[in-house]
Amino acid sequence: KDLEEKEKQKREDLRNSKSKLIKFFFDCLWALLFWGSFIYLFFPNSFKHIPVFNLIYNYTHEDSYTKSQKEAKKAEKAANEGLNSEAIDLYSKAIILDTQNAKLFRNRGLLYCQQKMYPSSKHDLLKAIELDSNNKYDDWAINYDLGFIYTEIEKKYEEAIPFWNSAINISPKVNNYNDLTEFQYGFRGLCFYNTKKYDSAIYDY
Repeated sequence: KDLEEKEKQKREDLRNSKSKLIKFFFDCLWALLFWGSFIYLFFPNSFKHIPVFNLIYNYTHEDSYTKSQKEAKKAEKAANEGLNSEAIDLYSKAIILDTQNAKLFRNRGLLYCQQKMYPSSKHDLLKAIELDSNNKYDDWAINYDLGFIYTEIEKKYEEAIPFWNSAINISPKVNNYNDLTEFQYGFRGLCFYNTKKYDSAIYDY
């Protein structure tokens, strides 16, 4: 009888041990998922230093980037076909997938300007400059459109002048836009006139 009791107690202890082990396993798994989700949400780059999560991070990041590029190519094709509204929608989808891509904001901003959606255009073009400061000095179209918006739409002449300066400086490097040089000087001259810089205005006119 004592032997049976011992065997029974041993089986009971074994079941308890297994239960505790299973509970411990699921507690650890829950903690890993909870804290892993927290870290990934607020500090995604930290996963790059953990080999296993690095694979997951790279996969999801590349997947989003790839999808974004596919939408961007569709948008570019639509824009070339004159389907500006469709192109804007496609660029918007691409931006959701890649929120730090200056080129996407730049292209959508230019399309907004063509559609006379000037506040949206201004937002996107300034965002493109924020994400890539080289756009301020190298991209003629961004400077021209922002100069136009500040001059003709918002009448903020002082703010417009730096953009016209950049557009005029870039213009000789961009052969396709050389025929618009006179308009750039005209717009800048208007800005100089309205800010009482008359000598500069006369020079531009």
